[in-house]
Amino acid sequence: MREIKFRAWEETRKLMFMPGVQDLMIDFEGDVFSVDVDGFEKIDDLKIMQYTGLKDKNGKEIYEGDILKVEGSKRRYVVQWNEEELAFTVYYRYANDDPAEWILSEFRVVLKTFEVIGNIYENPELIK
Repeated sequence: MREIKFRAWEETRKLMFMPGVQDLMIDFEGDVFSVDVDGFEKIDDLKIMQYTGLKDKNGKEIYEGDILKVEGSKRRYVVQWNEEELAFTVYYRYANDDPAEWILSEFRVVLKTFEVIGNIYENPELIK
């Protein structure tokens, strides 16, 4: 069974943090609300990323939005949720290659060679 965890990127303050499950609520439209004793307040500039349940070669947890690399390769892979597959996937585009996307959990053996090197919010330059 996979552990359910989240992290959040607050665009206004350029801050990544790990909210407690009791601190946030996400409705069916994907809107995010903070929860406190006064009720709910909608947060417009917060990006929520879920833990995939997988770890990289160094034991670091892999979340949506993470950028992965394989030692010795210039390719950069971005972890994302794929609505059609209902699965976490890794997406890459390298040089003139056509973009490719794979279901992350199908690459458990290969994941032992992947390393988290950043994420799309704090390190967007890593995927340019």
